[in-house]
Amino acid sequence: MAGLYIHIPVCIAKCSYCDFVSMPMTGVTRKRYIDRLDSEVKERCKDIQIKTVYIGGGNPMALTIVELERVLAVANGVACKVKEFSIEANPESLTKAKAKLIKRYGVDRVSLGLQTHEDSILQAIGRRHSYKDFVSGVSTLREAGISNISAVIMLGLPNQSVAGILETVRRAVDLGLGHISVYGLKV
Repeated sequence: MAGLYIHIPVCIAKCSYCDFVSMPMTGVTRKRYIDRLDSEVKERCKDIQIKTVYIGGGNPMALTIVELERVLAVANGVACKVKEFSIEANPESLTKAKAKLIKRYGVDRVSLGLQTHEDSILQAIGRRHSYKDFVSGVSTLREAGISNISAVIMLGLPNQSVAGILETVRRAVDLGLGHISVYGLKV
């Protein structure tokens, strides 16, 4: 089964701990990137039956709604009877309009960045959301009809304790999320 991963290297600001290719970009640079993405995906996937799509980053939700729709259209242009269509999102840039858009394009799984429930740690690592924003993001996705939501949790954050990690996991479980991803911070 062939899959397509689309990397969106756009972020509102670069987090100091992040090793992924991502950066703040101007609208002109984002447009050029999406234009190139469109042509490359069409060329490379023309003879392949794409069954899974994953759009990650960076932060795909940092795109404007017009840019995000164009990326979703690129994916839908080559995907055929997709079994799973996933996208990453950060709570601070997920809006009701974007949630409805990704649902309309067939996204059925969202990987939502939580990192930790502790707002002081989120601030210390430069994240732009709070735990309350994460909970709001879960509600926004569910209201749009997306129930397959994954929480992304990080280990090894500054001043993070085992008890804090367990509390973060407990809160994610209590929200009834279908999946939890846990990553270790690499410095």
